Amino acid sequence: LAALNGPSAAEHAGRTIHEVLGSHADVVEPILRRVMETGVPVTNREITAAPPATPDRLRSFLANYFPVRTPSGETIGIGAAIVEITDRKEVEARLEKALSIPTVGVLFFDLMGRILDANPALERLSGYSRDELRELPWQTLTPPEFEAVTARAAQDVGDSGETAPYEKQWIRPDGSRWWGLFAPTRISGTGSQSECVEFIVDITARKQTEEALRESELQFRTLADNISQFAWMTDETGSISWFNRRWFEYTGTTLDEVKGWGWQKVHHPEHARRVVEKIRHHFETGEIWEDTFPLRGKDGRYRWFLSRALPIRDEAGHVVRWFGTNTDVTETRLLAEVTTVLSSSLDYRETLKRMAELLVPTMADECVVQLLDGDAEMNRIVEVHSGPSDVPLSHVVVPLTARGRTLGAMDIVFPESNIRYGKGVLEFFQEVGRRAAIAIDNARLYEDAQRAIHMREEILAVVSHDLKNPLGAIQMAGAMLLRRQVADPRSRKQNEVINRSGSRMEHLIGDLLDIASIQAGRLAIEQKLEEPDEVVVEAAEIYEAAAREKGVVIVRECEPQGPPIPIDRDRILQVLGNLLGNAIKFCRSGDIISVRCKRSADHILFSVADTGPGIPDCDLSHVFEPYWSAKAHAKKGTGLGLYISKGVVEAHGGRLWVESKHGEGATFYFTLPIPVAS
Repeated sequence: LAALNGPSAAEHAGRTIHEVLGSHADVVEPILRRVMETGVPVTNREITAAPPATPDRLRSFLANYFPVRTPSGETIGIGAAIVEITDRKEVEARLEKALSIPTVGVLFFDLMGRILDANPALERLSGYSRDELRELPWQTLTPPEFEAVTARAAQDVGDSGETAPYEKQWIRPDGSRWWGLFAPTRISGTGSQSECVEFIVDITARKQTEEALRESELQFRTLADNISQFAWMTDETGSISWFNRRWFEYTGTTLDEVKGWGWQKVHHPEHARRVVEKIRHHFETGEIWEDTFPLRGKDGRYRWFLSRALPIRDEAGHVVRWFGTNTDVTETRLLAEVTTVLSSSLDYRETLKRMAELLVPTMADECVVQLLDGDAEMNRIVEVHSGPSDVPLSHVVVPLTARGRTLGAMDIVFPESNIRYGKGVLEFFQEVGRRAAIAIDNARLYEDAQRAIHMREEILAVVSHDLKNPLGAIQMAGAMLLRRQVADPRSRKQNEVINRSGSRMEHLIGDLLDIASIQAGRLAIEQKLEEPDEVVVEAAEIYEAAAREKGVVIVRECEPQGPPIPIDRDRILQVLGNLLGNAIKFCRSGDIISVRCKRSADHILFSVADTGPGIPDCDLSHVFEPYWSAKAHAKKGTGLGLYISKGVVEAHGGRLWVESKHGEGATFYFTLPIPVAS
């Protein structure tokens, strides 16, 4: 006490408390007076003051004051016993501060099951007040499913004084639950007499997040395991750590076999090296990866897959993992190859054989195609197979149907029995059958068309021979009759009709032969070097008389001559004649027809333009069709002239077209190429 107050113990004697204690004597003096007056001790009185020895530091003391009495009981003085409790008060202050943390609940309890005290944070978390908690055994706050873990923790605290933090739920007054992380420890006593403190952190939000993550993972796995594609994930280096269920069902492998880079074992040897090199490059650069390659199934067959992988990046943009998929494109790929094969030739027997070789062994072990003949009998025209034929078989038989007619059937054979085919497989074979049937039907239609063309050519040959000879005799006889001086005008007119009809019939037979040659691709062209402007002049002169008769004027406009070009003069005169004849036929009296030719670097441009009524828009697309005529003149021609003209021009390597506006005339153009040597 002397050390606290400053003066020595001897120097305290005879001094007043104001002289010794200084400023805090005002706190002590009333206590001393009360003890003197009442004779009643004052115990456990806490006093906080800055003693004279340490004026800059507040210190805490626990003081006890008691009366000093004579044997007769008279109070003659006061005794004091003072204990410094500064350190304890500082610890209590820190504890009080800890107990006031709003996010940490603090519970004082004993192992008999009694709750001794709780801080405000625990009141808020639990929904109970401090007084209500004191009335409850702590076991009643714990749901039944957590009683075992709570009992084990209590046992550990009783035995060793502490236990590892553990998680459990507590029940609120309204029946709702919350999750807490509980960390109990013993502060006094032993065994069941232990008094303990427990720090509790609310982890409800974390548990909800974990539950959401578990639900999300469950949804992801459910989705990933039920999609038709294979799915997989790797770390940032490309080492695979997860595959979905579809991968294992197809490959028949286990995760231990294919994790990391072990997946290479199911790749086709001819593609494995290329695939690995490409995907390593993308893993190193972080670029999206895509490739197509075959993978071996557990049945030993290879199927083609379109594969992709996307980098998953963190907030800093660094790749943390890769997510990839493999999509089966075998049927799509095969269907494209089948279509290419079927359309490559009109020899359907050969294309069907190549089609079957595509299907075997990728999709089946045997493919048989049978077609109906004229007697409705099935004839086997293709048979491709691999593997033994003495094992149990399963079949898919697909009808080959086109334009509502069944042409035959395709039999797909598998070396297993009791197979249940998926909808996708059946639809694939049905589509192959449909395309094969169309190819067969088209080939047969072509064969029929070729036979018809051959028959037509034979008929035209007969026509050209059997009709032209007697027609020539008729024309010769008619010419001889015209040369005679026949006095009877009526007879002379009949002779002229015979000659005109013969010429018309000769022209018609020529047109029929030309159209047959054009359609067969055998139109005869005999080219010689000719001056284009001379051909124009000749054609105009031939039709000037017919034009004058109708009151139409023909105008010729040709540029200065250049080098001659190789053409069939008679055929080009035929084209110009058809164009001039049509123009005269449609023009009215007073209209003008202009015939032009113009030379450019690589071609000669011819044109026949008129000021007639023009061609309606609805007719423009039909003018070059065979046997087509405008309604106004539908009975005045065969409708073959423009079709033949187009064939003649194209046989020369040129082009024929028309431009017209209804009511403003029409212009027909055609070009003839100028060879480089010219």
